[in-house]
Amino acid sequence: MSVSEISFARAVGMGPNARAIREALSQPLLIAKLEPKQARQLADNVEGMLEESRQEWPGMDDAVRHRLALFLIGAWRLFGPVMRETQPLPRTIMHRFLHAVELHLRDHWTIARYAEEVGVTAERLNVTVRRVAGRSPLAIIHARLVEEAISLLEGSNLPVADIAETLGFQDPAYFSRFFKRETGRSPNKHRQASALRAHNRHSFAAWP
Repeated sequence: MSVSEISFARAVGMGPNARAIREALSQPLLIAKLEPKQARQLADNVEGMLEESRQEWPGMDDAVRHRLALFLIGAWRLFGPVMRETQPLPRTIMHRFLHAVELHLRDHWTIARYAEEVGVTAERLNVTVRRVAGRSPLAIIHARLVEEAISLLEGSNLPVADIAETLGFQDPAYFSRFFKRETGRSPNKHRQASALRAHNRHSFAAWP
């Protein structure tokens, strides 16, 4: 059975359970043994929707929407616990997250998008990463961006604007503000300090 996003939103709405229902039922469902009464309840709602659609009675849209809501909630109650039991382990989540960061660092994904890629909710991703790594997913992403920026600033002659573009920043000024916020100095200041350190090391090595 396929349910469009519009139909889902109309049936379940935007209440506190809507997100949980969506996340549970968007995953491949494991085959679970249903009691005859449970199977009958789900089947009754499906048959009711089909009958309403065939007959086109007055108020058909409302009736179908309510039956769809009952079906989705019923399926969530039955399969939701199964899905929660089969969630990936923390180390698996962390591994998937770090892999996704390496692949999509320059795409500037949101945490929600990373969570979707990993296969968990944004809340679970945040809690798991904090527990395993001791810092938030966003902090890890920012640290990797800074590492890449430093590598380019110290290892190339690219202008700061080009480095910003290479790292996926559309606005060089925003990149400079980001870098200064994370490191305490601007990209240009960092490059100058790095060049001075390299010069001093060379001078010391050449000292008789």
